[in-house]
Amino acid sequence: MASRTPNPYPCTKEEEAGRISYAFVTDQHVHYRAYFSDYSYMFGSHTFLCQFYSFDLVVVGELRPPKFTQVDQRIADTVVNCFSAIFQAIDNVVITVYDSSDQAELARKRKFTKWFNDADVADIEKVDFEVADESYTLLSSVFLHTSLPDKDAILDRYQLILEGGNIPLD
Repeated sequence: MASRTPNPYPCTKEEEAGRISYAFVTDQHVHYRAYFSDYSYMFGSHTFLCQFYSFDLVVVGELRPPKFTQVDQRIADTVVNCFSAIFQAIDNVVITVYDSSDQAELARKRKFTKWFNDADVADIEKVDFEVADESYTLLSSVFLHTSLPDKDAILDRYQLILEGGNIPLD
């Protein structure tokens, strides 16, 4: 069975203090922005020789994606393409993705996981985290190079941050 050829939307890249963003418009004229925001302060950037970013995909403007329509695979291709660009441009990068507790977090997590499993991105590993509380469950993922130095220590630090809500002291 032949694999599908990715077809990402064209993006415009913008860099501002502490943030890299990619803007794109879908065939349905919905405007999206993929944000990669500096997240080093959460990890204690002096401890690891990495650059840390958090990721957000947001709809910009009034027009929203139409409900009950076929999934737009080009959005997935575009997000994967943006991740690949960041991983190619920045050495030793770690990207975190949070999913807010709004009753749709499990659906978003499944969608995001499917996007990356389908893309089969070489040398990028996705590690999932789940921290439960009596009132909510926090879902999060970390994307990093498979050969990242201190990978296990970085993942341990992230688990501590999620569980404690702050940076552990070294």
